Amino acid sequence: VPAHEFYSDYLAFVALTAVGKPPGFSTGSVIELTDILSRGKFLGGIESELFDYYKHKTEDFIHSFLPVQIKKMYHEGMYDAVIRLCNILFTTDPLSETALAYYVNTCQKMNLPDKALKRYNIFAKEYRRTMGEDYGVNYEAVKTK
Repeated sequence: VPAHEFYSDYLAFVALTAVGKPPGFSTGSVIELTDILSRGKFLGGIESELFDYYKHKTEDFIHSFLPVQIKKMYHEGMYDAVIRLCNILFTTDPLSETALAYYVNTCQKMNLPDKALKRYNIFAKEYRRTMGEDYGVNYEAVKTK
């Protein structure tokens, strides 16, 4: 009887981010992690306290890992990867000013000003909806960060 293979995004995530790993991830690990994270929030459709710990742990990792990778890839000129990572960060933190700044500035470098302005407007609208006030940084200021 052949063994059946089992794959779990969460188990792959745990293996890639296990304690004891060096702080610098290999390019292959970063790609594998972003592939997993790009599929959306872990257990996003499940509302149960049973999984809150795992969801929280995953989001904590995302909030510490992605900004570092975004900055690194931005400075290395890997703009498509920056956009992808910013989009992943927006899924867990729609009001991430780090993601907004890198997204807008990356789009500017890629000569995609309409895409940058659209993302800024989405962010400002979400900020207004969530915080009950207008976002205090105008588009031009974000663009020059």
